[in-house]
Amino acid sequence: MTINDDTQMIGFQFERLVTGKPMEGESSDTVSSVEHLQVMDVSGYRVFFGAETDAVHYDNDHDPVEIKASNPRYWGTKVMFQMISNGSTRLCHGTKQRGSLTEISIRSLHDVSKDALPNRSSVKRLEDNIRASMASLKTQLVDAKPGVVFHLSFVRSELVLTRARGRSADILPPEEIVLALLSEEK
Repeated sequence: MTINDDTQMIGFQFERLVTGKPMEGESSDTVSSVEHLQVMDVSGYRVFFGAETDAVHYDNDHDPVEIKASNPRYWGTKVMFQMISNGSTRLCHGTKQRGSLTEISIRSLHDVSKDALPNRSSVKRLEDNIRASMASLKTQLVDAKPGVVFHLSFVRSELVLTRARGRSADILPPEEIVLALLSEEK
């Protein structure tokens, strides 16, 4: 199958192919989406993740699936963290050659992680960066009011929080669901 070789369109078109949506149209044409919500312990901090999932594997308890059509050489830890944040245990990976899709493979989060973190020193360095970043975020939130939503971004390799405004601040489900997610009960 030939897909448009415009680099920005390849991932979009591959995602459409895998999910059975029409190739034409814009990303805003999406009829439905799946949002994965989870609370994780990150270096001693409780972190609430809300991330859009590309697809769902219906034969396996509706597990989230990440979809990529890009060269793994350039992923670094980005795809691994994207999979962790959106709850994906599988990656549907499209390999392309000269503008054509040549192979589709399913990779586990474990395999993606092994490629992203090839040795103990890379794991240690990543853990240290995460700890430092979480401490920085805590400092930035000292004066934050409850219920205020922030966007997280990198500015010169530093994590920076910016207050969300308008519709982008509406990210949470109803209050009773948030409270249940954040409760201490397992």
